[in-house]
Amino acid sequence: MARKKRSTRGKAKIGRRRGNARARRGSKQLARIPLALLQAEVSRRERLAGELQVKRDELLRELEAVNQELAGSGGAKRGPGRPRGSSRGLRSRTLGLGKPGARGGRRGRGRDGQSLVGALQNLLKGQTMGVSEAAAAVRRAGYKSSSPNFRTMVNAAFLGNPDKFNRVSRGNYTSR
Repeated sequence: MARKKRSTRGKAKIGRRRGNARARRGSKQLARIPLALLQAEVSRRERLAGELQVKRDELLRELEAVNQELAGSGGAKRGPGRPRGSSRGLRSRTLGLGKPGARGGRRGRGRDGQSLVGALQNLLKGQTMGVSEAAAAVRRAGYKSSSPNFRTMVNAAFLGNPDKFNRVSRGNYTSR
């Protein structure tokens, strides 16, 4: 005779019953342990926790003494972040790169000092080029970049400067 399919409606209740049975089974196993043994374990753990708290308090006092010593010697207490003296702005000022006195500013373009937008404007005066063509031509003209996605940078320069570049057709631009 074929078996009758079970309904899926009651499965949630069955699962809960099983979970309760497991919990009851665990409490039965715990009930088998003598009360004196359980009390001894609780008191052992409380004693251990107390010892650890005393040790932690001693270490905190030591750490506070070290912090005060550092503060007295001129070593300022610093929070998380970049270590003192390693910021990009400080490095660029000490090496003479970038704008003098500009904290954290960009380095600039080196000797020629021409930005990508400026180089593209000079290249496209009176001409129309696609993005890939313009990227190759501006590199041939002497613009140096080690970017692996230089074509994307050229496209972003076109899209980000609508006042300087005119879109002739899809993907083709000229200088205004």
